[in-house]
Amino acid sequence: MRHLIRLACVHGLATSLGLASTVSTTTTNTGTQENPQITTTITVTPGTGETITDFHINPTAPKSKLPVGATFTQPTNWGAPGGTGSDSEDKSWKANNDSDALPSGIASTFTIVLPGTANDYAFSSMSWTTSSNKSSTEPKDGKPGYVDSGTTDVLTGGGIPVKSISMFGPTTIPIGELATFRVNDALLTNGSMTYTVRFCRSLESGNAGRVNASDPVPNGSGFAFSTNSRTGTTTPSEGVRQATAFGDETDFVMVEVPHESELIGQTIYIQVEFADGDVTEPIALLITG
Repeated sequence: MRHLIRLACVHGLATSLGLASTVSTTTTNTGTQENPQITTTITVTPGTGETITDFHINPTAPKSKLPVGATFTQPTNWGAPGGTGSDSEDKSWKANNDSDALPSGIASTFTIVLPGTANDYAFSSMSWTTSSNKSSTEPKDGKPGYVDSGTTDVLTGGGIPVKSISMFGPTTIPIGELATFRVNDALLTNGSMTYTVRFCRSLESGNAGRVNASDPVPNGSGFAFSTNSRTGTTTPSEGVRQATAFGDETDFVMVEVPHESELIGQTIYIQVEFADGDVTEPIALLITG
């Protein structure tokens, strides 16, 4: 079958230990015509004098992540990666022991394998960090064990496949009407994940990216909230709905506003949080006449 190869992009920064690591990516259509897949190979070459025992990556595109259900491989005697691989929480691999460090000057590879073709995914630039202390969080410059970091350039092939975490819908609604919001997750076709929808009357003070969970829309206020999940919608607490997303369906959240004139001019806020911690941006819904 015809293969699509994204040219590698290499970046490295100088360190006090000598030449910096180089990191490059190549994505190729593999598999069969009936069951295609894409394989993204990330090649890491430690610089002179470097000792690398952990490797962190995450997409630079906001609200994007490696699709849930991807499979990964890593060098011998390295553990499977942890983390979500989102722009807010990196995906990281660690050597089992210090003696399993990537050798200086020798290329080692990490792979991400996904069903489908490159057209099924967006591609994001990738930020990366290498370190020598098997860090549980992404190491920072100046911290013990830090080696170096960089960012690949998606425009010249240095990208990783991602899916978006987002919610779309109206920003105004008349009283007595129904608003429908589409929710995008990062699931593959055979994946599933619970999610929580919060309906609140305000945002967190000083944080426009989070609804105020302590100020929910009361369940007895006349609003109707639900989802289209085939598992149904549960109500674990005031102003909260919970359901399960499936990769083979489009997820919707529905909000019906009661026909009460005193609601005109008020704003309610809606946000979805997935079980792995990724959240959509909140939507402000202004009620009109």
